[in-house]
Amino acid sequence: VTASSTRHSALDFGGNNTFLITGGGKYYFGGRVPLEVSAGVVTGQDLTTFISNATLGYGIPLAHNVNLEPGVSLFLADSNVDVGLQLTFAIFL
Repeated sequence: VTASSTRHSALDFGGNNTFLITGGGKYYFGGRVPLEVSAGVVTGQDLTTFISNATLGYGIPLAHNVNLEPGVSLFLADSNVDVGLQLTFAIFL
């Protein structure tokens, strides 16, 4: 199973407009282990930053078209690296 995604956000923090655009894809190994990779750009008044994210998880079926996916995420922005845990619900159409 494969999937693709895009994300767009426009935010206003006290006059500092920030825009985010990312794109990525997700692939399920063996139908249970999702690997999601995305990349994008955050731009603001005095800042433009490239960001990327990779997440590896495990799909726990809740219904025939709904998965609960706990995972470990690696987030890169400029020279900063963050590792975190996430919990995602995936709906298959």
